[in-house]
Amino acid sequence: SLSIHHLSDRNKQELFQKIYAHLESGGIFVNADQVLGETPQIEQIYREKWVQEVLALGATDEELAAALERMQEDRMSTLSSQLKWLQCAGFQDVNCWYKDYSFAVCSGSVG
Repeated sequence: SLSIHHLSDRNKQELFQKIYAHLESGGIFVNADQVLGETPQIEQIYREKWVQEVLALGATDEELAAALERMQEDRMSTLSSQLKWLQCAGFQDVNCWYKDYSFAVCSGSVG
């Protein structure tokens, strides 16, 4: 979890294909990761909510600045794109089981 968002869109698609190819029938892939908002406005809401939450938890200005700097390396994709890529890779029963702003848990199974 919390690692695939560092890959490019193309690399995410390739990874999903590789995972599908390595799972046996009945296997399930579950991913818990960060997703990009479906629109720039939604992404802005996600980011503002995240900042509010980390500040409420006591993050210092320096910690917030360091986290925002690290986030420059993120290459998040929308949830809808990732669900589509899972289906294109061959996964069945693709679903998002949980979503809270930019955090989502989705899965797909191998028939």
